[in-house]
Amino acid sequence: SSASGFFGRIALSPRIRFLALGVLVAAFVALLVQVEGSAPPVPFSNPPIIERAGSVIHATLTVAPADVTVAGKIVKTTVYNGLYMPPVLKVQPGETIKLRLINGRKSPAPTNVHYHGLGVSPKGHGDNVFIEVDPGDPPFNYHIPIPDDHPQGLFWYHPHFHPGVNAAIAGGLSGGLIIGNILAPLGDEYQKLTERIVLLKDLKLDENGQPVPDPDPAGPTIRTINGLFQPQIEIAPGELQFWRIGNIGANIYYKLRFEDKIPFYIIGIDGNLQNQIIETRELLIPPASRFEVFVRGPKKGKY
Repeated sequence: SSASGFFGRIALSPRIRFLALGVLVAAFVALLVQVEGSAPPVPFSNPPIIERAGSVIHATLTVAPADVTVAGKIVKTTVYNGLYMPPVLKVQPGETIKLRLINGRKSPAPTNVHYHGLGVSPKGHGDNVFIEVDPGDPPFNYHIPIPDDHPQGLFWYHPHFHPGVNAAIAGGLSGGLIIGNILAPLGDEYQKLTERIVLLKDLKLDENGQPVPDPDPAGPTIRTINGLFQPQIEIAPGELQFWRIGNIGANIYYKLRFEDKIPFYIIGIDGNLQNQIIETRELLIPPASRFEVFVRGPKKGKY
């Protein structure tokens, strides 16, 4: 049956609040936590997006230490372009990513960029994990042609220079990447939905309030959405929204759910459109995994 028929048969139920994330740590046990304070909630916003000019997307990523604010705390960590949540790269099948990578002189380690989940060439100036850009080296120019038949959906990018991958991602070096329009097969009525890009990233701090150099997944950590701490997402009662949710952190699991058993309707997993819509009350999201889902607003309230 069609997607519209599916939603027509179900009593979907917001002004909704997407609350603190239930997180799976080592034992795969999750807890949904709501923290209410006197301060007004932080409004949700998508990350900045870099899109194509013509048939090419041009982007520059500079790796360097920077002071960033995470959950009201100022921490010094190594990030892209001075941002804890760097730009999302958005490209169409058949187009090309031209990315200039600069590793600043004060950067703590060699680096490169891995385009996670993409089916592209691993050679030369492509998605080549053997590239090494040392601190202060001349910029490296990536040239990534996206095949015409590439799967469409949410992917991500991060360093892949061993042995420092875990530490680099845990410190903040990761961002989102979108290919094409995963909603295109569903018809015109789905093309104008409000789209939320929901990128999950966590930061573990030591007793001095600075990032743990190479954290394990156990113990407390600051969990963010697009670098924001507990942002409020607005949705009207009965409104259908399209959410792209990705775990772009180093090593913790997330289990996401709403109060009142509000469902997610999965249409894509790890950048692959599914052959049917999957209804679920919870999303279990391992490191590097992505879900693209519909959410229907319930009755007015906070959730």
